[in-house]
Amino acid sequence: DLEAELNAFVAENPILFEPGSSVLDESAFEVIDRVANDALQFAGIAITVEGHTDSDGVPIENLQLSQNRAEAVQAALIERGLADVEAVGFGSEQPVLVDGVEDKVASRRVEFRVVPTS
Repeated sequence: DLEAELNAFVAENPILFEPGSSVLDESAFEVIDRVANDALQFAGIAITVEGHTDSDGVPIENLQLSQNRAEAVQAALIERGLADVEAVGFGSEQPVLVDGVEDKVASRRVEFRVVPTS
């Protein structure tokens, strides 16, 4: 399904940001172009952009950073023609664990939820 395809793609091709900021890295635009193009093939869907951080730093600041990053991706998707896009930041609440230890690089990620609207 589309959600699985998008998340597999961004797992292999992460949407990157400038360190400690919500400014999209130059490399992110090609990834966002592909996500938008894939999503535009489907009518009647809503996408939620989910932002995540690693556990370094202050939790409330991570929550705000993840929200700002999700909103940056949301804006980029809307610019590319998607209409129904929301943004939610989770901060460091959902770390990626490998053998019980956080994989900090993997924890800093953007994921997508796709739901039908019709």
